[in-house]
Amino acid sequence: MRILAVDDDPIILDLLRTVLSEAGYTDLATASSAEEAVSVIERTDRGFDCFLFDIMMPGIDGVALTGAVRAMPQYAQTPILMVSRLDDKHHFDRAFAAGASDYVTKPFEPTELKVRLGLAEQVSRQQKALAAAAVDAPQTPLPRLAEPFQLDDVPYAINNHALESYLQSVPVGSSGMLFFALKLVNASELHRKSTGDDYHFIINSLADAVTDVLSGANYFISHAGNGVVSFVVHGGTDMTEEEIIHSIMSDASGLDVTLASGEEVVLDIVVGSSSASRITSRGARIEAMREAVLSAEGIAEAMVARELGLAAVHPMPKRSGGLFDRLFGGIAA
Repeated sequence: MRILAVDDDPIILDLLRTVLSEAGYTDLATASSAEEAVSVIERTDRGFDCFLFDIMMPGIDGVALTGAVRAMPQYAQTPILMVSRLDDKHHFDRAFAAGASDYVTKPFEPTELKVRLGLAEQVSRQQKALAAAAVDAPQTPLPRLAEPFQLDDVPYAINNHALESYLQSVPVGSSGMLFFALKLVNASELHRKSTGDDYHFIINSLADAVTDVLSGANYFISHAGNGVVSFVVHGGTDMTEEEIIHSIMSDASGLDVTLASGEEVVLDIVVGSSSASRITSRGARIEAMREAVLSAEGIAEAMVARELGLAAVHPMPKRSGGLFDRLFGGIAA
């Protein structure tokens, strides 16, 4: 894997070279500023598979550099890891919004760095495989139902791994976060009927409906696979949890889509949530996001079971504050 590391501190660059070499990553290029990094990228005759950008640099910082690299078509999905001191984590909202994939903290912990680079290498290989398949195929390949993929041209969309990394990066004790998951109830049926272009369009349409509702709020959104679009609202919003769910249900329910075959299909959706206002640990935020996904999955299961006249196979997730009963009590009845 070919890596470009950018940091204005030569000592950090030397340390990175040593740590990366010990981890087996020896194909490393370096730059001491964002301007130099862009020059290196433009001059190279070989592409890069991963970037490591210091988040705080004089002049153009790592966040702006991330945005510039993401604007280059060949690097629109390439893993970008932000390098930061622990007390710089308040900049991570901007970094992930600009397109960062993950982060590592100074001082470097070799095991953590190796794990995160291993994940980046896995993503890079998957992207190369998809690119090769796209060259061979006239249309977008149909992903597996459980396979997450990057949302296209959706504001504040990040990949599923980046969303988890963002949740881990938020300083401990942060409050005012709301977690949601939109579930396409008939995802399996639509996936069987769809081409790759059809299915990407369906998931992106659902994500667009979410972003229309959240316009003006601070959020990140991701496709989690299995017909689930997960999103976290952070930093406060004028809408309550209940209002967000109602608005999304109103905007996204019953969307009509015409498949390449000419068949018109309806997108049936439900929305699950988990309020995390009192969460005090990084792991708890990840669990809150998973709870939102499980909530949506449970609501969808109850909806299908009711239509079939069956009892749900799994118990419904517990809901706080009576929100589940108020919104979906008819489904569970």
